[in-house]
Amino acid sequence: MRLKGKAVFNTTPETKARALEVMPSLKNLYSVYDSRFEVFYVEEGEATFYSMTGEPRTVKL
Repeated sequence: MRLKGKAVFNTTPETKARALEVMPSLKNLYSVYDSRFEVFYVEEGEATFYSMTGEPRTVKL
């Protein structure tokens, strides 16, 4: 799979707290105020799926 688009960072404490709530295993690695922990989403995204048996399929996100 190839993903392309514009990465938009949203690293408010509330966003980080929600990410840690949804993925509790990350709490072992990061905290809300950890500068190494970034949250982002993709705008104007497009995913292309490749297969060994067929043509690629592209999906706009």
